[in-house]
Amino acid sequence: MNKTLLFNHIPKTAGSSFLNVLSRQYADREIFHIDAMNAKSSIEMFSSLSSEEISSIKCITGHLSFLLEPIITNEVTKITFLRDPIDTFISQFFYIKRAPWNKNHKMVSKMKSITEFVDFCQTNNLINQQTRYMCGDIAHLLEGTLPNSKVTIDQLDKAIVNLNLHDFVLLTEFFDESLLILKNNLHWAKQPYYKIINKTKKRSSSETFTTQEIDKISDCVSLDIQLYAEAKKLFQDKIEKSNFNVAFQTRIFKVKNKLIYRFI
Repeated sequence: MNKTLLFNHIPKTAGSSFLNVLSRQYADREIFHIDAMNAKSSIEMFSSLSSEEISSIKCITGHLSFLLEPIITNEVTKITFLRDPIDTFISQFFYIKRAPWNKNHKMVSKMKSITEFVDFCQTNNLINQQTRYMCGDIAHLLEGTLPNSKVTIDQLDKAIVNLNLHDFVLLTEFFDESLLILKNNLHWAKQPYYKIINKTKKRSSSETFTTQEIDKISDCVSLDIQLYAEAKKLFQDKIEKSNFNVAFQTRIFKVKNKLIYRFI
């Protein structure tokens, strides 16, 4: 039976770099990508395909790819990446500041501190976004609007359930290791070399912020921190069950020394 890889792409988790990997493993005709700027029309386009056309697609990617799962006729392998929530939040801040196409750019570009961004995100319900994506509260993305409500503890519970339904829960901080897990389990013929795509330039690391600033960020992404802790458990479990050991570490070393660019 044919299988379809379903990549649930959460923003700012090295997803664009991962798409670069997937483009080397699958032919263009075998990949369907949900356009982030036109998600609704992309989903409608996929829904209009014939069953034969849907069956021929081996890889589906995008921020809302999970919405297509009920339509897929093949057996599905679901994967996603999560990233340290504090680092993700900081990356998002600097990304929006340099992205004029982002609807919040005009406001965020004027901000002088990360605490201003925290306040802005809290006011506009733009915190705990990894939890929001994972629990499926994404109606606003289809309409191109801001979320109507903040993420709740009940949604965290749902996100954790959904996370556990994924075949592979991977971590951005262990990007190379994650790729080797996939290569080993999905039997990719090619080495998963990649280029860094969509990396935020001119951004500060978490070490450059004060303890008070980091504490404020931590408070506002507290649900994402809990979700990420669950993701780390699932990732470690996959490592322990993969039978890699010394050979696995050797392969990581070899691949890292051959990569075109490395994600940081």
